[in-house]
Amino acid sequence: MVVKQGSFIRVLACEENELGSNVVEGVKDRKIVALWGNGDYGRLGLGSLESKWRPAFVSGLWDGCLKDVACGGAHTLFLTDNGSVYAAGLNDHGQLGVPDGIDYTIDPLEVSGLPKNIVKISAGYYHSSAITESGELYTWGKNTSGQLGLGRKVAKVIPVPSKVEFLNGVPIKMAALGSDHSIAVTETGEVLSWGGGESGRLGHGHKSSLLGFLSSSSEYTPRLIKELEGVKVRSIAAGMLHSACIDENGSVYVFGEKTVKKLVSREGSTVSTPSKVGDLPFSEEVACGAHHTCVITRGGELYTWGSNENGCLGTGDIHTVYVPERVGGPFQRHPVCKVSCGWKHTAAISDGNVYTWGWGGAMGTFYEEEHSSGGQLGLGDDVDYVEPTMVNFGENVKAVQISCGFNHTGADRKIAALWGNGDYGRLGLGSLESKWRPAFVSGLWDGCLKDVACGGAHTLFLTDNGSVYAAGLNDHGQLGVPDGIDYTIDPLEVSGLPKNIVKISAGYYHSSAITESGELYTWGKNTSGQLGLGRKVAKVIPVPSKVEFLNGVPIKMAALGSDHSIAVTETGEVLSWGGGESGRLGHGHKSSLLGFLSSSSEYTPRLIKELEGVKVRSIAAGMLHSACIDENGSVYVFGEKTVKKLVSREGSTVSTPSKIGELPFSEEVACGAHHTCVITRGGELYTWGSNENGCLGTGKSWRTIPEASCLQGVMWLEAYSSHF
Repeated sequence: MVVKQGSFIRVLACEENELGSNVVEGVKDRKIVALWGNGDYGRLGLGSLESKWRPAFVSGLWDGCLKDVACGGAHTLFLTDNGSVYAAGLNDHGQLGVPDGIDYTIDPLEVSGLPKNIVKISAGYYHSSAITESGELYTWGKNTSGQLGLGRKVAKVIPVPSKVEFLNGVPIKMAALGSDHSIAVTETGEVLSWGGGESGRLGHGHKSSLLGFLSSSSEYTPRLIKELEGVKVRSIAAGMLHSACIDENGSVYVFGEKTVKKLVSREGSTVSTPSKVGDLPFSEEVACGAHHTCVITRGGELYTWGSNENGCLGTGDIHTVYVPERVGGPFQRHPVCKVSCGWKHTAAISDGNVYTWGWGGAMGTFYEEEHSSGGQLGLGDDVDYVEPTMVNFGENVKAVQISCGFNHTGADRKIAALWGNGDYGRLGLGSLESKWRPAFVSGLWDGCLKDVACGGAHTLFLTDNGSVYAAGLNDHGQLGVPDGIDYTIDPLEVSGLPKNIVKISAGYYHSSAITESGELYTWGKNTSGQLGLGRKVAKVIPVPSKVEFLNGVPIKMAALGSDHSIAVTETGEVLSWGGGESGRLGHGHKSSLLGFLSSSSEYTPRLIKELEGVKVRSIAAGMLHSACIDENGSVYVFGEKTVKKLVSREGSTVSTPSKIGELPFSEEVACGAHHTCVITRGGELYTWGSNENGCLGTGKSWRTIPEASCLQGVMWLEAYSSHF
């Protein structure tokens, strides 16, 4: 389902109640991106030139959902989860990567010529970069100092992405772009730099001129920093005239302009080769501004030093700091997990909240937001703040990434929202109240929410740290909490699971989780063997149990129905178990004398023989039927009478998987109580089956063959698993 809310689109997971009135819906692994600050040249991507003093959510015709944002000088890059890159803002040096020769754009446009598997983006003052899944580096934009790394003979402006051929065979893990220079780390932890070498910011030890200034010695192709040979680096940052990095032992190295004075043992105001900073605990992350530096330690402490113009260090004053000083205030109570530096402002994430400080943009000379050239702190004005101050995004919305440009800022925030029947606290909102509109969920999560799975009268929550939480009814142990509670209105952590869960599923009365290595855990009601733990185990399993019968068989995904379960292995084989009514397991159970399909349960996972040799990549389980899609985009169904006329066989039920012939190449399938939905490669949505309460969206009472809905460009669907 696609729901338009405000100025952005969120794709929402939905679970249909069998009775038609108790709908529960939740956001699934979705990020929203907000930007604020100077709006000149459309750098905020909001469709106008207006500046924003507070966060404004970004919408766009994305290929996928937004995954990351990178703010540059006067432009912004956006990365989607499908690996596409978009750009907005100033294009005077080709930094947007669009070939049409436009001066700027207020709406994000797709960057041309990039592969569709981009995983990381970076934005410098006038240049940009992207890294593919395999570690190839692409750069574009201004190249006057060789900052694109494409060689001495190329043009001074490269308006479309170009692969850095000098790095062929050298996979790049991350890149950091400064004003006129670039730094990259290889997969093995080696550091390369190129571009303008002023002030020693490349780390190659350039000599001073006769007047004492460091000479401008550009590097036009990536060059290994020799002083860091043998040092395995895992974090880098590039500022205006200095750079920094952190090695695997948590040591911080700096090189460049005079702001590093007194930080290292060497004399002088500049350090042209990497030198270790000795006054810091084990460090995890580093960020460089125009003339200041920030470091996050393993314990979540934030240290800053350098020029303190406009209070960008967050120390409560504007005095220059020559040695790392810990930032207090809210960071004394909660650890910092992310930090980013602009020209003279800083932003950090702590306890899911964004804090900003430093240069506000215009020193309060404007009183109307759209007329101000600032607002990059997002605090409702354009004045300076010398201490960290929280940006207001509303309740229960957690930040996961932050990026500062010259005088604008962007943040990625993950949200989870539920609504519908609130009986037994299934919404996890701390009450028994039902909600007619989406309500954001908060909880004492170990990390930020990554996924939501809605079952019969319970909900599972997965965090990005691999922990699982549950709320709602627990009459059959479906919450996975061992305390014998009947229900909970606040999400509780599921006990006994490993801390590396990557996928969750919720059935009517049972639940499952899959680890990073493909181990499957199940818990809850087991009267029909739907937990896959064998015939001799109890009818209720209140805590997660590993499905030992799958040892050595990594599971890729699982789908839970009312009383049955389906799973796909890493190699695409399909197994099913639990109640076999109506042939929903796909094993071909015979009919009884009265014509009904017999209830033949499977108590351990059993391979569906009819699908042997078929590589399946998507599955779904409804109340009395199941479905799957193979690698060729073909849809197979098995189970109750809703599949009548969909396949070539006679009768009202199909007890082994049968291919549907009336569908284009399909990508995703979902099963409701008595209806089915499919998304095609072209983004078309097809539905069929029982149309109680209009669940097919076709305006008709019943469909025995797939019918396309009015929606186009559908990317994601979940009417799936339990649908109760």
